[in-house]
Amino acid sequence: MSLNISEMLEKIATDPDMEDIIYANKSVICKKFSMKLPTLDKWIKEIHNDFPVKHTVINPGGLCLINIKKFEEFLIWKSDKKFRK
Repeated sequence: MSLNISEMLEKIATDPDMEDIIYANKSVICKKFSMKLPTLDKWIKEIHNDFPVKHTVINPGGLCLINIKKFEEFLIWKSDKKFRK
């Protein structure tokens, strides 16, 4: 079953059980933040190596789950870091 991002956000907004979603997989993050998978893979490496906030990306049992709020923090951190140079 395919679900586009608008339908998913609508479902989250109307389904109280989905409001508290904390982690998403790579494909959901790519859709939510309008990015390509190779860019996300590169940034996940940067999160592991440089980003000071722990547990932004967790890998239980071979899965890759990304904390949505912490990923937003990473994007802000990355943007701030870019302009400090």
